[in-house]
Amino acid sequence: MAWQLDLGTGQWNVQYDSTGQPYQGGAFWTNTGTGTWQTATFTLPDAGFSGRQNAGADFRLSTGPGS
Repeated sequence: MAWQLDLGTGQWNVQYDSTGQPYQGGAFWTNTGTGTWQTATFTLPDAGFSGRQNAGADFRLSTGPGS
């Protein structure tokens, strides 16, 4: 789960270290420009969390089209 301030209309998602690959991406969240705090929930069904991303990280936020 991630809290985010809903500004603009860009997209973002969580990329995480899965059991199969270090940069597995989930569904994108699209901001709607309400100016309010929103809660985004992402399911990571095959999370491995083995520290294989940059600097030993397990997940990161990634921007998508229109961000």
